[in-house]
Amino acid sequence: MEKQSSRIVNKGLAGEPQHIVLQVLDTLKIFEFSQIKHVDEAGVIRDVTLVNHEIHQPEILHILNNMGHVVDITFDEDENVTIYF
Repeated sequence: MEKQSSRIVNKGLAGEPQHIVLQVLDTLKIFEFSQIKHVDEAGVIRDVTLVNHEIHQPEILHILNNMGHVVDITFDEDENVTIYF
């Protein structure tokens, strides 16, 4: 699987509630937070269970506060996402 850069974005339209997701920069493919199944921190992989639309989760806050909203990801054929710190 090839790493792809993605960004945390709001896919909600003007006047709608926020709908925060991960979006691949090159293809604009969107992933819900619940599709993030693994975090790879310097080669150490751990499983995670994230809740959609909730930005106050440690993994999402790390991307927002320390990575400029951009993170490398991979995803499998079932669209299970691994994020790389």
